Amino acid sequence: ISPYLDEDGLLLLQELHNKGIKVSLVTNRETYEKYREQLRKAVDSVCVAKEHFHYKEYLIDDNVLLSTSWNLSGFDSINKFELKVVEEDKAKHIEQIIISCEGR
Repeated sequence: ISPYLDEDGLLLLQELHNKGIKVSLVTNRETYEKYREQLRKAVDSVCVAKEHFHYKEYLIDDNVLLSTSWNLSGFDSINKFELKVVEEDKAKHIEQIIISCEGR
């Protein structure tokens, strides 16, 4: 889940996708519209969030959560980084965000 993306972030997503890692992105409409064509090659699915959000969370295998200030852009601007194993309810929270998106 990240509202911001740039060319560096697209390269990272493409690299993960090429390694066979399933990637789903939740982002804002502006980012989706700007990178629509590139995202088709870089992720398995994209959701456009209906509501504005600013947090960035990366859920790995439904139970490892990375919460950070890191956008999928400007990788040199990280000032918060927290990695933790989460309970099922946090994974469900993120699933609810995805469900409430406009699927693409």
